[in-house]
Order: sequence, then C-alpha cells, then structure tokens
Amino acid sequence: MSEDRSRERRAHEAGIAGLPAKWRVPVQLISTFGLAVFLVLYYLFVIRPEDVARFEAMRQTIDELKQVVQADAAFLKNEQAERLERLYIDAVVPEVVEILRQDKVREAAIGEIDRRLILKTDRLRGFVRENGRTVTEQLRARLRPAHPGDRDVAKILVDAAAENEPASADYPAFARDLLRDVLQGRRMAK
Repeated sequence: MSEDRSRERRAHEAGIAGLPAKWRVPVQLISTFGLAVFLVLYYLFVIRPEDVARFEAMRQTIDELKQVVQADAAFLKNEQAERLERLYIDAVVPEVVEILRQDKVREAAIGEIDRRLILKTDRLRGFVRENGRTVTEQLRARLRPAHPGDRDVAKILVDAAAENEPASADYPAFARDLLRDVLQGRRMAK
C-alpha cells in the first residue's frame, strides 16, 4: 500500500510540475482546499479589483454627465465655439453701431457699449468648451481683460470710431471687423 501511495504522490507531483507556471498555484489550491475556496479567492483577488475599477470609471462618467445636465450645458468643439462667437458678434454689432452713431460723451458711450456687450454674453450661458470653460466666461474675459496694459473692447471701439470716423453706411462692417479682430487677437494670445 505504501507503494501505491508513493506512485500516486509521484504522479500528482509530475502532473503539477508539467503544468504551465500560471496554472500551478490554482491547481494546488484546488487540490488542497477545494474548488469553492479557489473560486472565492479568485473572485477576491482577480475579478473584484477589475469590477471596482470599472465601477469607478462608470461613476466618474455619470458624475460628469450629471454636471452637464444640471448646468443645462452643452459641450462644444472649438470650431462650434468660434461659430457661436461669430454669431454673438453679429448680434451685438447693430447695438454697438447705434451707440457709436449717437453723439454721446466718450465715457458714456464706452459704458453703454461695455454694458451691452457683457449683457449679450448671457445668451451663451450653458455652452461649455472642450477645455471645461464656458463660452460666456471666456468672452467676458476677452471683453474685460485682466491685464492692466490691455484696454476694454468698448474703449477700443469708441476710440477707433473717433479716429477713423467711418461713413454712416460703413459703421456695421467697421464695428464687426474691429470686434472680430480684437476678440480673435485676444483668443490667440491666451
């Protein structure tokens, strides 16, 4: 009988030794503790960490989507955001031209243009660029620059109109081109 046991033991050891390295530990666990223990350990150390990582990734995606929905926002590619800025410029030009045509005191004209430009940015609320900033806050940052050397767009418009004195019919094109150039230049600088 001892001979039978030693043969079984050698056959068992040869069988495990003949397996690929990654199979040896699972086969030993199954033969020693049983299949149920092996499956519990496999779940705890292999499957569960993968599930936790996948669950965390899904949770982050859902949180981002909730923020977009709660903010009533729409993500825009850069090209779409630029189109919105052009539409914004086209929308504010008639009001800017109306103020420029009136013979207002320089400071009053600057204040009125600035107020209207800022108020119109509210219509772009809810649009978010790919980088996470809203179109509204980026436009406001360009309309009222934080750098002390930069002038507000309203001052640039009023001063350029006073210097160039465009013909009455040329005011819309003049204001549109100047506004686009200033905002485009400030976008490129950032």
